[in-house]
Amino acid sequence: MNRPPYKKDAGIAALMNTLERLLRRLVLNSGHGTGGGSDGNFTAALGFPHTDGLGADGHGPHTLDETIYFSSLAPMTKLWVQLFETLE
Repeated sequence: MNRPPYKKDAGIAALMNTLERLLRRLVLNSGHGTGGGSDGNFTAALGFPHTDGLGADGHGPHTLDETIYFSSLAPMTKLWVQLFETLE
């Protein structure tokens, strides 16, 4: 293991609360999960709120057969726009 542990702090909790609110507004499933590694562990360890898994839906991640579902692009774009509008 060469990554620091992902520690939830007040900043990450606030970011997650904002995302949950936006997901409910957009009628999207949060799909909370843990596991795997992320470069976000580095930014979180430095005190920068971080989350992962906000990309398009699809299958075969990180393989030659990776695909995304076109139908997930518009909802995720709306989520990103609304998330950016909440940032201070």
